[in-house]
Amino acid sequence: MLSTVDRQEWEETNKRKLKNFLFDLLKSTQAQTKVTDLVLNYKCFLKNKHPARVKSYFNLLKNQPASARAEAVTFHFLKANLDNVQVKEDPEKGGVDFECKTDDAKFVVEVTHLDSDSVARKSGLKNELPQNRCGGWYTDITDKLFQKTISKANQMSGYGCPTILTMLCEHPQSDMLLGTIDADYLLTGEHKIPIVPFSNQSENLNLITDLGNSVFFRFNEKIGKLEPCRRSISAILLFSVLSTNAFIVGILHPDPVHKLPIEFIPAVPFVRLKKWPPEKNILEVEWVSYKMDEHVGHKPEPHNFWYDKELRNI
Repeated sequence: MLSTVDRQEWEETNKRKLKNFLFDLLKSTQAQTKVTDLVLNYKCFLKNKHPARVKSYFNLLKNQPASARAEAVTFHFLKANLDNVQVKEDPEKGGVDFECKTDDAKFVVEVTHLDSDSVARKSGLKNELPQNRCGGWYTDITDKLFQKTISKANQMSGYGCPTILTMLCEHPQSDMLLGTIDADYLLTGEHKIPIVPFSNQSENLNLITDLGNSVFFRFNEKIGKLEPCRRSISAILLFSVLSTNAFIVGILHPDPVHKLPIEFIPAVPFVRLKKWPPEKNILEVEWVSYKMDEHVGHKPEPHNFWYDKELRNI
């Protein structure tokens, strides 16, 4: 369990450093934007471009409003980064939600949401706006994110292109549950401090993990090495939907069937492994982003994210 005081201090520091990488719904529309507005805009898009999908979306909005809102928010985010975004899901056959195309490539996106009441029960954080964040304890929801990913892996296979799973949460404190720490945990599994003799303690003590809820790889005891899993998912995006802002962080699969070029969605910070396969089962974690520079004539390259300065060997 984590202290809300320590976690708040960590996340506030992260947010200050992340400010240039946060997806701001206000800035993207040049007007005050709320999730309800995004739903209305998405309805109009469906009526104009995918009329056969309108009825099923209205039913979704009536019966599962959080899922419908998650779909609208994801669509808005994709359209802010790409011109060609189309609904991919077949009302009868199902499938992923969106197909996105660039000049010479494409990728598909599946949307899912995390029920706020369920998140509250799992984390211990009430599903209401907190008066302050000055005390108390709560539990991370890595295992819930892990189970959500498992449930989507088969659905996202066989598309012949990179795939992205987006997980959105409208819990009032979702920014504390879907931040950089949680993305890190989902990639490597929750971190633990090893028990060592007092005389052997040092400042360079590494963290360890049993990979219990590591979403993209596991330890194969027969061969004594790490191996990839759920390779149908190229990347995961975690959305904390708060008022008019959606804070987003990503997790990259180290060895997917189809690798996702992060320039498809610039300015989103992604956590990934520096090396795959890792040497001696030591996981080196880094954060990267792809920030476009309008003043650079040539195609920009991915830049190391600020979090690189705090690499941890596990």
